[in-house]
Amino acid sequence: MAILKLEICSGTSCHLMGSFDLYRSLDFLPRDYKEYLEIVKVPCLGKCGEGPNIRLGGKTYTYMTPEEIKLVIKREIDKLRGGKDGC
Repeated sequence: MAILKLEICSGTSCHLMGSFDLYRSLDFLPRDYKEYLEIVKVPCLGKCGEGPNIRLGGKTYTYMTPEEIKLVIKREIDKLRGGKDGC
């Protein structure tokens, strides 16, 4: 059912800035949100000084934290679901 592609940068710079913590934070997303995601580890998103970085649905987000990635994902999926907030 994955609808949104979530790319998480795993390049050296993003890794050192905490991209692994972004992966771990996804464990705490509600399952119905995870079903909307295709999670892909990518080598670089080209914004190495602004990491950790993700790309969700084609839009790049910089300086991500575990809290922010969950908020961004929920916001985008809620838009897809017609504004329903499943949390």
